[in-house]
Amino acid sequence: MPVTPYHFGPAGLLGYIFRKWIDLPVFVLANVVVDIEVLLISLIDLSRPHHRYSHTFLIGTAVGAVWGLVAYTGLPILKWLMKIIKIPYQTNAFKMIISGILGVWFHVLIEIMSQP
Repeated sequence: MPVTPYHFGPAGLLGYIFRKWIDLPVFVLANVVVDIEVLLISLIDLSRPHHRYSHTFLIGTAVGAVWGLVAYTGLPILKWLMKIIKIPYQTNAFKMIISGILGVWFHVLIEIMSQP
């Protein structure tokens, strides 16, 4: 399901608890970035299943790493947003890339566990 709040709660809680080791906004937003594939498949009206390539651990790793690098280019914006919500924020490129990968993996795990 594209961009549901279902992923924000668990990702936000886990990201906040482990914010010393992972980048909170990158981790949480990685759960949304991975669903761009589902959104595109839905809009173009391709056949099912909607969860295809980026919802695997292998390709999801690449998606998460790219997302971490993209987020690193927007670091001033992330620092400004974290300052607004009053959460201390220090990060580096490595931490952001790992957080992107872990965020996608967490999303994939939630999807696997929620299937009947």
